[in-house]
Amino acid sequence: MDKKFPKSARLLRSHQYQEVARRGQEAMGTFLKARFLPAEEAKLGLVVSRRFGHAVYRNRFKRLVRESYRLSVGNWPHCHLVVFPRSTALQATFDEIKTELNQLVLQVLQVPAS
Repeated sequence: MDKKFPKSARLLRSHQYQEVARRGQEAMGTFLKARFLPAEEAKLGLVVSRRFGHAVYRNRFKRLVRESYRLSVGNWPHCHLVVFPRSTALQATFDEIKTELNQLVLQVLQVPAS
């Protein structure tokens, strides 16, 4: 089975999430809240609680963020990134999520937009 989002691209352990929470920088947008920590390797973590909505909505959000990350990560410096949804993300489209994620990363890591 071909994996488009391998384990090597994910934050897997609670201590990794805790490190990003403790030392990372936070940015908030209309649809997302994200925490960033510069690292040697780019990795993504998602935190979507039941308060966000039913499993269908939580899983849709995670799919949209993973795909946005996969398409954009090559343009960013390496960092550990943890993404949380805001309630407005229920109505967000893929393009809105992708644009906002890109803006938040570039804003926090202070990379010139290309």
